[in-house]
This record gives sequence, structure tokens and C-alpha cells, in this order.
Amino acid sequence: MVKIKAANTEKKQEKERLTALVDLQTHELKLTHTATLNLLEDINSENEARKKSEQALKESEALFSGIFYSSPIPVSLSEFSSEKWIAVNEAFLKVTEFSRDEIIGHTFSEINLWKNLKDREVLRRNLLKEGHVSNFEVKINKKYSGLGVILISVEKVELAGQPYLLIIGTEITERIKAQAKQFHADRMTKLGEMASGIAHEINQPLNIISLVMDKILLISEGKETIDSSFFKENSFKIFDNIDRIKNIIDHIRAFSSNHDDYILTAFDINFSIENAVSLIIDQFKQLSINLNLDLEKPIPKIVGNTYKFEQVIVNLLSNARDAVVERKRKNVETFDMTVGIKSFVENELLIVEVTDNGIGIRNEDINNVILPFYTTKDTGKGTGLGLSICYQIIHEINGRMEITSDQMNETKIKILFEIKHSK
Repeated sequence: MVKIKAANTEKKQEKERLTALVDLQTHELKLTHTATLNLLEDINSENEARKKSEQALKESEALFSGIFYSSPIPVSLSEFSSEKWIAVNEAFLKVTEFSRDEIIGHTFSEINLWKNLKDREVLRRNLLKEGHVSNFEVKINKKYSGLGVILISVEKVELAGQPYLLIIGTEITERIKAQAKQFHADRMTKLGEMASGIAHEINQPLNIISLVMDKILLISEGKETIDSSFFKENSFKIFDNIDRIKNIIDHIRAFSSNHDDYILTAFDINFSIENAVSLIIDQFKQLSINLNLDLEKPIPKIVGNTYKFEQVIVNLLSNARDAVVERKRKNVETFDMTVGIKSFVENELLIVEVTDNGIGIRNEDINNVILPFYTTKDTGKGTGLGLSICYQIIHEINGRMEITSDQMNETKIKILFEIKHSK
């Protein structure tokens, strides 16, 4: 009886263990099922998020592509190392006049787009140094219509871990042509203003030649034997003054000519300043304006267009002349009209200063006088292009201009160039 009871107890305990085991497995299955459902839900959520992300990326790419290709501003993308184009927009094609097939996979040089290969060297050097280039003027060979000028900004960008060059440009061909016409017109105006001075410069050697010839003829008419040393000495005087006239004419011709194709070379700024002064000095004498010249010699040379730099000096001296004359006209006080020009080296800078004690420039006008068509002169007395042209020329030869003015006391315009030492 006892054995039967014990056996029943064992069966009952075994049943309870089995039930517990089944319950445990059932619970584990439920947990696994729940986890599986949660995992599937997470996967679905991730898939949905990825789809949304992919859709957003596609929309972003479409937006970028639309902006890139439909932009009215010329834009291009090229490989950093090879400089081969991988994308260009319609505006870029319109400016260069090449087809997409002629550009994609090629470089500037391969399609002969560079007008001056030196532009490429300077651009690349600045890009490697700074990582970007802003407002760099480049002359290009258009496929059909010849010379074009674009102002470009270049940025080094990374796409998918690879470096590329993003180039954004603005065509300024017509603006440059208009400025060139105005530049030439300005030269002609200055020559007109200097006409009396030029005539005086030529008349002086002509008078000397005339006097020498009169002296020779007078002696010959008196049937006196002309000494060979006398004849030789006076002949040299004649030839020296003929050379002087020739140099004046050559200088006027050079000043009035168009020098757009001039190859930039190293030149002595003092020589250019002296040439400019020779063209305008007679006007200063006639108006009783003191012109003080203080040129440091020797002085480092700079690379640029000597004729255009000369035009800058003539413009600045003309402005200074007008300023002192205007002050005298508006004020009854007596003062000595004075204009100064000096060159010197200071703190690794080559500096040219033009000063005057004229009417001056108001503080609110200082930052505007270099803008095109902005003038402080009375109506009809200025085009507003003189200083803007000067500013552009100085910028082209890697210099800068600074203007300060104390009204009725002193106006100072400084032109500064960094001195580049040869290594």
C-alpha cells in the first residue's frame, strides 16, 4: 500500500515537472515570437527609413542637378588631379561655345581654352596655397567668336571622398571691352589736356635747332671759314634735339596706343613716373602748381604693363591738379598749390604716394570714389571712371590702392606692391 502511494506521488511530481517544462518552453516560444515580431518591425522600420532617406537623397540630387544645369551662371566640375571636366552646365557651354561632348573628359589645355597659359599656372598655385580662388580674371579662346574674358571662383570640394574642382564663372567680356574703350578715350582726353604742354616740349628743341642753324648760316654768308670743331659741336646739338623731339613723339604715340596685347615685363616704376610727369609738368607750371618729385633710387622693379601704370600716374596727377585748383577757386585764402609724388620701400612693400593739398574727399565718399561712374566733381567735369580704371590696373599687376583725405589739408593716394625676392 505504501509502495503504491509512493508511486502515485512520483507520477504526480513527474507530471508537474513536465507541465512546468512545457510552460517554460511555451513562455520561451512566446518571447522568441515577440522578439521575432519586434525584429521584423525594426527591419521594416529601417527599410522604411532607408527608403525615405534614399528618396530624400534622390530629391536632393535632383534639386542640385536642376540648380547646377539650369543656373544662368557658368558652372563646371572637374577632377582635382587631372583637371578633366566631369560636368558642365548650359551657361558654361554658351560662354565657351563648345559642345558638351567636346568638353567632358577634357581639360582647359586640351581644347585650347586658355588664352594665356600663365593664367593656369597662377590659378593652380593660388589654389594649392589657399584651397580656393575668388574673382580670378581669365582670358579664354572661344570656339567661334575669339577672345572672351571670364571672372572665375574655384573651390576644392570633396565628393564621395574624392577631391574635385568646382568652378563658377561670370562672363565680363563686354564689360572689359567697354572699359578698354573708355580707357582709350580717357587717354585721348588726357592728351587733349596736355596738348599745349606737348607743343611747348617740342618747340623748345625746335627753337634750339633753329638758333643753331641761323648761327651756321650767318657765318657761312659772311664767307668765313667754318671751323670743323664748331661745325661738329653744333651738328651734335642739332641731332641731340632731333632725338629729343623723336623721343617725345614716340612717347606720345606709346601713351595713346592700345596695349591690351602687351606682354607683362619687369619695369622701373620711377621711369614710368618720370615719363608721366614729363607729359603733365607744363600744365602744372602754367597753373603755378608746385610739383614735388621724390623718387627713391635704386628701387625694385615690378612686373606689369609700364604704359598702363603710366596712365595711372597721369590720372592721379590730373585729379590732384583739379583738387588744388578747385580749393583755390572755392576759397579766397592764399595758399601754395602743391602736389607731391614719391616712391620708396618700406616693410617689404614698394610704395608710390601721390599727395595734394586740394579740396579733399569727404569721408562718406572715400569708399565710393573707386566705383565706376562715381565722381565728386561738378556735373560735366568728371566721368567717374578715372579712379576705377586706376584701381583695376593696379589690381591687375597685383598691387592695391589706399586713399585717405583730410579735407582742405591733404589727400593721399598710396599704391602698394609686395616685393618678391628671387630665391
